Amino acid sequence: MIGGARVHPVGLAVFVGYFFVDLVRSAALVAWQTLRPGGIGNSAIIQVQMRTDSDLLLTIVAESLTLVPGSVVIDMDRERRTLSLHILHVRDLADVESRRAAVLAEEERVVRAFGSPDEIAALAHAPGEAPVATGRRTP
Repeated sequence: MIGGARVHPVGLAVFVGYFFVDLVRSAALVAWQTLRPGGIGNSAIIQVQMRTDSDLLLTIVAESLTLVPGSVVIDMDRERRTLSLHILHVRDLADVESRRAAVLAEEERVVRAFGSPDEIAALAHAPGEAPVATGRRTP
């Protein structure tokens, strides 16, 4: 346990691997969208219901999403466990939903890398249905 977080080596390796792939792919995509004749096109603001209740894990998710080019977390509603993000270049509603799913996948990787057994088990529930502890968990 480091600073209140549990470190799961396999989960950490998966998280770091996906983070670097996302970082390189997104940087190339944003560069292309900026340079191409049509420009970036449509952007969107989405809200995503998270499953974790940990301040630390929510912060790690928000920071990892913001560090990858093409999206930025603009709001975190702690009580409702939602993140609001501005995302670049969305084509249609299906693209918005795939971005929402990507945020939930990032949350899952973070929880599997640093979460407690209870937090990992909560991933089995749909967002908004995860059992919430009686008090806020802050490691």
